[in-house]
Amino acid sequence: MAGRVGLGPYTEMIECIYDLQTVTVKKRFLSQGIYVLENLNNTGSYFLKDKLRGLAEEILHEIIINQDKIDSIHKKTTLLNTEYFNFAKPIRKLNLSKLSNQKLLSLHKKLFHLQSLSHGWALCTTWFVDSDGEDFTNYLQSVLKEKIASTNSGLELVQAFRTITTPNQKTLGQIEEEESLKIVEWINKSKELKNWFVNHITSELAADFKNLSAAAKRKLWNHYYKWCWTPFGYLGPVYELDYYLEVWRGLLHQNIDVPKKLKEINENKKRTQKERAEIIKKLKLSTKEKHLFDIATDIVWLKSYRKDCYYHGFFVMNLLLTEVARRTGLSPIQAQYLTPEELPLALRGKNLADTANGRMEFCVLYNVGRKIKILTGETAKKFLKKYNFEKIKIENTDEINGTCACPGMAKGKVKIVNLPEDIKKMEDGDIMISHTTYPALVPAMKKAAAIVTEDGGITCHAAIVSREMQTPCVVGCKNALNVLKDGDVVEVDANNGIIRIIK
Repeated sequence: MAGRVGLGPYTEMIECIYDLQTVTVKKRFLSQGIYVLENLNNTGSYFLKDKLRGLAEEILHEIIINQDKIDSIHKKTTLLNTEYFNFAKPIRKLNLSKLSNQKLLSLHKKLFHLQSLSHGWALCTTWFVDSDGEDFTNYLQSVLKEKIASTNSGLELVQAFRTITTPNQKTLGQIEEEESLKIVEWINKSKELKNWFVNHITSELAADFKNLSAAAKRKLWNHYYKWCWTPFGYLGPVYELDYYLEVWRGLLHQNIDVPKKLKEINENKKRTQKERAEIIKKLKLSTKEKHLFDIATDIVWLKSYRKDCYYHGFFVMNLLLTEVARRTGLSPIQAQYLTPEELPLALRGKNLADTANGRMEFCVLYNVGRKIKILTGETAKKFLKKYNFEKIKIENTDEINGTCACPGMAKGKVKIVNLPEDIKKMEDGDIMISHTTYPALVPAMKKAAAIVTEDGGITCHAAIVSREMQTPCVVGCKNALNVLKDGDVVEVDANNGIIRIIK
């Protein structure tokens, strides 16, 4: 988990890691974990090294040997996430202040349960298989490299890998983009509305929004309401209406031919799938080998869909916790740092403000099996001193290596972007460097000439989004944040997974 987080996601994640890893593998490799939260941020998640390594290897073995089983897991994960999304969606329309404490807690319990199931059912294939050395990504590339050599196809590995692991299904982000373009097409049909957009700055548009016609307000507001949660992450914030007004205003100023753009998007997707079929045929992939790459495309899409449903769920969960906070005298953020078991106590009048405050400042969650201990303050710091955490060796180097997520070349100034508040540093053409990316950072990603992350694998968020935007991207650069700093000038050779510092 990256960026600002609450305590609830960690108790849910700990439980689903322990309970649901056996959905994919035959035993519980991860029965212990340590998670460190400081000033509302995740600063570390740790597992026993040999257990994590064993889990990654066993997941890869299952993907290779039991492909039908993996298909079944992914199919059920999709259904669980759809159920989770659809359960959360109508809660937004409820007047939560009118609900009894019991009903409020019932909704929270059900949402939390669906959150755990939907997030955890395919956690092994969408996270752990590439979390410690990018096992699945490396295996797929080795298969592809061998087939390219044995067939004398002349295919370029990086481009072939990108194409053959690109899913056919649209992500929710792609669907939102197309719907937003259709809004612009609709605006273009009204001279008055188009003039309103192009002749005002965004703050003026937001202030004057109430004076639009009922039809225009409804059309624009419905899009905002449907999609505002997309950058929420674990603690928010959401997009405000002025974000979308700025997007539409910008697109109108660009005079984009919307029907042509939409046609290009669909044609590009069809072309990619045609190229994928040609690569499979040219490389003479066996049925099992093709199935392996089909599983990869499922993982790439499912990672995105699962994460979107997760963030939508957290957005709705925050509405429930904000109501709990109102009734208990807590702040919404304090309510986020209580466990599900503590919420009924708070609603019955127990003062848990100091408990929440201590956890918000610094806390460690430690689990053995499903039993979770939460330590704070000096107790937490003393606990951490007992463990030997693996540290990445920092080397003085002019070159950093990683894995190509989207090919291309770029050169520019480094900007370190790990949190939403870092986005303001980004200018068009900068090279964005992050530990990991997530939906709240997409506005920065759209400005980047190239994206570099320490997180790795074909299923990481940066890999998925960079491919959608056709932005050069290198992932799995384990030392990037230790070596690079704001203002450094670098050349990103994504084709070969190399970042070179220019003196």
